[in-house]
Amino acid sequence: MHANQESQLKKLGIIAGTGMAPELLAQRLEQSGIQPCIVALDGITPPELFQNRRHILTPIGMAGRMMDWFKENGVTEIVMSGALRRPDWLKIKADPRGLKIIARILLRRGMGDDALLRTLRSELESEGFRLRGIQEFVPELLAPSGLLTEAALLQEDSETIELGWNAAKEHGRKDRGQSVVVQQETVLGLEGDDGTRSLMQKAASIKSHGRGPILVKVCKPQQDKALDMPTIGPETVETARASGFCGIVVEAGETLILEREKVITLCNRYGIFLLGKI
Repeated sequence: MHANQESQLKKLGIIAGTGMAPELLAQRLEQSGIQPCIVALDGITPPELFQNRRHILTPIGMAGRMMDWFKENGVTEIVMSGALRRPDWLKIKADPRGLKIIARILLRRGMGDDALLRTLRSELESEGFRLRGIQEFVPELLAPSGLLTEAALLQEDSETIELGWNAAKEHGRKDRGQSVVVQQETVLGLEGDDGTRSLMQKAASIKSHGRGPILVKVCKPQQDKALDMPTIGPETVETARASGFCGIVVEAGETLILEREKVITLCNRYGIFLLGKI
C-alpha cells in the first residue's frame, strides 16, 4: 500500500468470509493506522475476527443493512475477503435490497462466480462504494515466480504442468473454476462449485500409479481481482498430502498464498513442490 493511500484512508470496510485472509488484512490495516469495519456474515465469518473490532453481524442476504452500516460508519472503500460458498438463494433471509440482488442472480441462473461477483459489485458501486483488492494492502500475499520449495520438479512434470495450465485457463475462460488436477499428461478433474479441496479429493480416488497428481490453480482471464483471486494456504497442502499429490502450481503475481512460510515448510516436509508460474 502506498504511503499516500495510508495517510488518506482512515477506515476500510471488510465483507468477511472464512479463512485467514480477513484476519491478515485486518492486522495490516491496524498496523497502518486504518480502522477495519467488518461485516461479519452470520454462520460464515469466524467470531475471532470480529469480536474485538468494529463490526456488524448479519445474514448474508441483508445487503441493505450492510450498506447502511458502512455509510453510518463513514466507510467508502470495501474489500471482499475470505472464502464464500454459494448459498441457496431461495432460502436465505434477505432485506429489500438483498431481494433485489437475489432476483438479478436468479434471472441469470447458471452464471459463473465472476458474473455473480460482478452483479454484487455493480450494486455496491451504485451506492457509491469503491471496491479494493486485498493485494493492494497486503502485497506480500501474492505468489512470487519460480520454484519455492526444496522438492524439485522432474523433467516429466513439464509437459503435464503445461497441459494443466492450458486446461485451467480454458476452464477459467468459461467462468467455471480456477483449478484443474493433472497427472502424467492427463487431466483428472476440473474445479466445480464444490471447490478446490473437493476436486483434489475426487482426483485422488481415480489417480493412477506412479508420480502423483499436480494441482494447477490460475487466475481466470476475465477475473475481477478486486473481488476474487485464486488462493492457497496450509489446508491446500494438507489436502495435497492426503491425496497423494506431488506438486502444486499457481500463477505467480495472480495468486494469494496465505501463511506462505507455513505453506513452504509443509511442502518441504511432505516432498511436494510449489511452483509460481508466469
